[in-house]
Amino acid sequence: MFRILIVDDEPPIREWLVHTLLSSRPDYHTESANNGLEALEKCKSAFYDLIVMDIRMPHMNGLELLEALYELCPETTAIVLSSYDDYNYVRNAFKYHAVDYLLKAEIDSQKLLAAVDNYYSKKNNSQNPSELAAKLKEFLACAGSDSSSAPPSMSGLEEIFLAFPQYMPRNPYFCFLIKMPGNTGFAKPYLPIAEDVHQNFCLPIDGNIYLACIELSTQSSMLYLMQTQAMYLNKLQAYNNFSLFLYGEIIYAKEKLLPCLRDLYAQRDLDFYNVHYGRAQSIPETLCLQMNKRYIDIVEQIQNRNYEEVMLQSEALLDFAQEMRYPDVDSLKLLCAKLCESACLSSCRLDLSQYHDYAQNLSPRLTGSGSIAQLRQLLFTHLKSFRKQPDSANPFLLNRISKAAAFMEEHYMDDISLASVADTLHISPEYLSRTFKKQTGTNFNNYLNNIRLQHALELLKDYEMPISEIAMQTGFQSPAYFSKCFKAAFGLSPQQWKASEKHFGNTI
Repeated sequence: MFRILIVDDEPPIREWLVHTLLSSRPDYHTESANNGLEALEKCKSAFYDLIVMDIRMPHMNGLELLEALYELCPETTAIVLSSYDDYNYVRNAFKYHAVDYLLKAEIDSQKLLAAVDNYYSKKNNSQNPSELAAKLKEFLACAGSDSSSAPPSMSGLEEIFLAFPQYMPRNPYFCFLIKMPGNTGFAKPYLPIAEDVHQNFCLPIDGNIYLACIELSTQSSMLYLMQTQAMYLNKLQAYNNFSLFLYGEIIYAKEKLLPCLRDLYAQRDLDFYNVHYGRAQSIPETLCLQMNKRYIDIVEQIQNRNYEEVMLQSEALLDFAQEMRYPDVDSLKLLCAKLCESACLSSCRLDLSQYHDYAQNLSPRLTGSGSIAQLRQLLFTHLKSFRKQPDSANPFLLNRISKAAAFMEEHYMDDISLASVADTLHISPEYLSRTFKKQTGTNFNNYLNNIRLQHALELLKDYEMPISEIAMQTGFQSPAYFSKCFKAAFGLSPQQWKASEKHFGNTI
């Protein structure tokens, strides 16, 4: 919102200026001050894009005010109201970011509005809010990639808002997230006008997701601020059709702006849990570790073919995700897809030819789930299908693929390769590679790495064993490659998994 401050010691002129702008430009936020000293105090607590001021005023004239504002808020500019004999004042005023002047003897509504609109147009062309949206989106994407990252510093905040000081809150504020229906990116939220409420920004961050900052009056008690917030939120809820609406608490410190936006953005998919309106919750730092620990426990039960326990723990995992409103919905869907793939791989000892077609159709269905209820139904349907399969002798143990799998299981810690296994089986590497992929749905290296990772999980329970030694004992080329494969498979680095195992091992 474009903010204007009218400064004139003559009440009739001041009131006329305010009335003209309020009646003709209601989208502009217009306030007034009786003199230069009052204007300076207002500028200390709020940002104004433009000041329309008299050049001659008692206590502090317009030139003195501009000189003070030049240091206090250099992004604020001014239109000076002058008489014919004030020109020397006006000429000096341009040194301090004055952009225009109007003669009091000739001023009328048309000239006032033209001068203000001209500056508004130039400012919009030079400072596009989409640039700020792009900066925030980049920051939020980076912050979301690592839940353990430290909170953003004040320097980071200043860097993002350096070119957009008008969007930085100076008074108490709160932030909210609106997720509009659909995924077109065209439907924008409607933000109502309310007393003692100023819209700092409402920016499209990710398609149909908008983040907003609302500034409140500074001269108010906390009770009044809370009442004002509640009133404004009720209007927002009434005026907008949304799939998700989350709001944060009232904040005084501007350095908390980015963490607040980050926490809101992290919970942008909570409509997955049928959450539509409410206060954003704080996200426990250990939540990701707890989810991955539960996932690994289920994988171990799948390997032991204890499907009754698999079903119970899988249900507990989804219940936990729903109760905690696990914000990384995409990661949750991926974990469920990996559980089904693990169950399929385990049952492939019965019929490996099933895996390829199964894996091709599985992931899109699970990752495309629109709600926790749909994900739950799909996951349990797939897991139950494996529970019903008979545990009979492996029909493919006599073929070459089964021999290759058995050899890999026995020699996973050695420096084996596709060529060495093919040589052991007296077949060509090309034939082994082709038939192995056809039968299992995955290539030789991925299958071998999966065997090695399962053995690594057991070694990681030894808290004293270095990661480098675990990598060596499980046949990986280097600790770095081991860490890369481990994180790709389980969503955690070996160090993070060991920390979670050590933290939760005695309680789970």
